Amino acid sequence: MLGVVCSTLQGIPYAKPPVGNRRFAAPEKANPYTGTYEADFEAPGCPQICNLPPGNCPLSTSEDCLYLSVFTPQQPDTTNYPDGYPVYFWIHGGAFEQGLGDCALYNGTKLAQKGMVVVAIK
Repeated sequence: MLGVVCSTLQGIPYAKPPVGNRRFAAPEKANPYTGTYEADFEAPGCPQICNLPPGNCPLSTSEDCLYLSVFTPQQPDTTNYPDGYPVYFWIHGGAFEQGLGDCALYNGTKLAQKGMVVVAIK
């Protein structure tokens, strides 16, 4: 499976933005989306002072940062995975101070190339 191309979907909201009266409250489900969602949005990271190595800090930050990215094998492999691919859900570390789930350190491409679906929250 090594060398298989993968697809990356990004900027998928998993909750309503935690702004205004939702700030510091329990998350609320994201509004349903109708039509086709273009999952090619480089979502901002949460506000932080990031001291991670270059390429691992968000390019932009916002309180509206409840997004996820999905890394998948590009083509279905029903021979090796007749019941579908295993799914790996990644929550990044950072001591509630820094980081994001789809930065260079945690990019799910390599796992997707080996036959996994990786879901990484921002």
